[in-house]
Amino acid sequence: MDRLSLTERAAEILETANLLSKELAQGGFTEPSFEYGLPDPLHDNAPDSKAGAARQKLLQILDELRSLVTEPALTLTVELVSFVVYILILILNYSCIPSSPVSLFYCIDS
Repeated sequence: MDRLSLTERAAEILETANLLSKELAQGGFTEPSFEYGLPDPLHDNAPDSKAGAARQKLLQILDELRSLVTEPALTLTVELVSFVVYILILILNYSCIPSSPVSLFYCIDS
């Protein structure tokens, strides 16, 4: 995960929101609003577009910001989670002893 500060992340959010607004305006669409809802290019089933890509990036950045200000220690990258799971599987496979507590959940006695 990157090491952006809160203000750098906020600047990235603003930049991406401005890009999204610009892409929608160029396509003749209004911005999302509670009054009018979501414009067509931003629906999940809409064809790929720059506006759709900007929406996805904005949602990702907002998720990262939320994780950062709620509990950053619990936020792991997919690569790190995959690595940790891989290591745990290796450990469990090599330490499968029927008398160990691990065997109750993972090992199958032959």
